[in-house]
Parts: sequence; structure tokens; C-alpha cells
Amino acid sequence: MTRFTEKEAKVLDRLQRDFPGGTRPFNAMALDLAMDEHDLLDVIRDLKERRVIRNISGIFNPESLGYVSSLIAFSVGSSSVESAASFINAHPGVSHNYLRDHHFNIWFTLSAADRERLDAYASILAHRAEASEFLVLPVEKMYKIGVHFTVNTDGSGSSNNGHEAPSPANAAAEHERVSDDEIEAVRILQADCPIDPNPFARLVEREGSYLDADNVARIGSELRKKGVLRRYSAVLRHREIGFKANAMTAWRPDISRPLDETVGAFRESRSVSHLYLRRARRGSWDHPLFAMVHARSQEELSEIVVTLSRITGIDDYMVLPTLREFKKERVIYFSRSFEEWEVDAGI
Repeated sequence: MTRFTEKEAKVLDRLQRDFPGGTRPFNAMALDLAMDEHDLLDVIRDLKERRVIRNISGIFNPESLGYVSSLIAFSVGSSSVESAASFINAHPGVSHNYLRDHHFNIWFTLSAADRERLDAYASILAHRAEASEFLVLPVEKMYKIGVHFTVNTDGSGSSNNGHEAPSPANAAAEHERVSDDEIEAVRILQADCPIDPNPFARLVEREGSYLDADNVARIGSELRKKGVLRRYSAVLRHREIGFKANAMTAWRPDISRPLDETVGAFRESRSVSHLYLRRARRGSWDHPLFAMVHARSQEELSEIVVTLSRITGIDDYMVLPTLREFKKERVIYFSRSFEEWEVDAGI
């Protein structure tokens, strides 16, 4: 188990929260933590080298940028899993891709510029992956997204409630045209942040942007206020901070009860990071409520799921543990790679 100093634990806690505004966020963060800026940067560099920090970048609401997304599930024969995962991972709209213990064994999230393209992408990928069946499960309501992990010095961790999130349908309805400067700022802010006293200046140089650091910071602040940018923060590798077990769970709520009452226990659980209501597929998928659960052991994970079942009264549920992570990285919005993939696919 990875152990952390008190200083490292304090830094990891702060990095998961939204970064301060301005062009020198690490300097402002160091002042918050009563640390020297260079000392803070050294700690962050070391944590990245140790693969505790996955990345630091902007986390956007895709619907607010005009994109649509969905969870996709493929049923693939065991001999085809590796090649299927390779095809799927190559798509620029795929952010997360996992092998799970179920008849539908490959689960991934897919983004596209519109629903027609998303359906076309899913069909092409299913054909290439030799999937015998596949599901497209778009979000109907988003209840909770993200979780804040408190890191302890002995390497164990605890989690705190995540962020409430708007329904994608609402975000899409409120979507306004994104200006060229905003698109450019999104392009810069979604790249992994350099660990540097002037990170946005380094990003501008590295990405060859026509915007300067002041404008990137200013537009980023405006996008936060609009809800387009959820937050700018670090994403940690769960296993490295003590969360060795995680599973996607799918639940079939009692339709006679108001769903908002039922989901309360999931929202309040510190072990649930993501909570969505997805479109059911009668006969092929009848468990529309999805909750990602994180725990320090398989025993603890089982206890959490049983407790949620008891509190909510839902006894019809499935636990789909993560057997393997094929891909976990941010979708690069407004990238030409989408067009290039379509050309290769003959769309």
C-alpha cells in the first residue's frame, strides 16, 4: 500500500478541488496551504511520477459544448476481447473502456457531435469488434458525478460526496453556440497541466495557441460561471490511494415509488462517485439506475452494495466489477481526430 507524508496528503486533498483563478494557480494554492510554491510543485511532480495523479485538466460538460454521449455495452467472445478493445480505444470519442464480469463484457463511454453520429459510431465499432449484441444507454438524468478522495498518511483513504450535476437534457437545452475563442480555450484547458509556476503560459506554448495565458485564464473563469467547465482539478488513480475495489452497479427501482426518493441513499453515500438514470431497453436491459461504487476491498464493496439495497428497498440489482481497464482518458473536444476517424471508417 502506498504511504503518503502529511504534506503529500494535504496536497492531494487540495488538488482534487477546483483550482484558483488567474494565471498562477499553483502560487495561489501554495498560499492556501502555507507552502512555498516551488516545494508544492516538487511534491506534485513526484506524485505524478509515482502515478498517483493521473492528470490535471479541465472537466467539461460535453452537452454544454454541443456534444452527446452515451454508455455503450458490447457482448464479445473471449477470444475477441483484445482486438475489440483495440478497435474501441482507437476512437477519439471513447474516454473510459472496461472489461466487466457480465454477458455484456465490454463497457465504454462514447461521445459524438450529434446523436446520429453516435449511433453510427456504435454500429461500426460493434461490427469491427465482432459484438454479438450491443446496447446504447444514454443518460436521462444525472444525479451525481465525481467524488473527492481523502488520502491518509498510511495509504488508506476515505471518500466524500461528489458534485451534483445537471441533467444532460437540460444542459443541451441551455447550450449556446461556443465562440471560436472559447473553443480554443477549451482545447488548451483540456490538455494535461504542466507542473510549472506559469502553467497556462506553458500550455499556450506547447499547444501552439493564438490565445495568451491571460485570455485562457479569463475565458476559463467565464466557462466556469456558465457551467460549461465543471472544474479544473486533478484526477487521482484510485488504486494508488487505497481504493482497490470498484464496480459499476445497475439497479431496477420500484416504479411505484418516486425515483427522487429512492436515489437519496445513493446520493448521500460517500462510496458512490457517479449516479445516472439511463434509458432502459426492455428485454435486453431492465436496470436503468447506474451507480459507480468504490471501496478499499471486495468485502467492503459487498457490504456497501448490501447496505444500499437495504436502505432503498431495491433487491433487483447487478454488480459488474471491473476486471480490466482498457482506457481512461479525457475526450479531446473539437479535435480533428473525429473527422479523421470518420474518413477511415468510410462515413
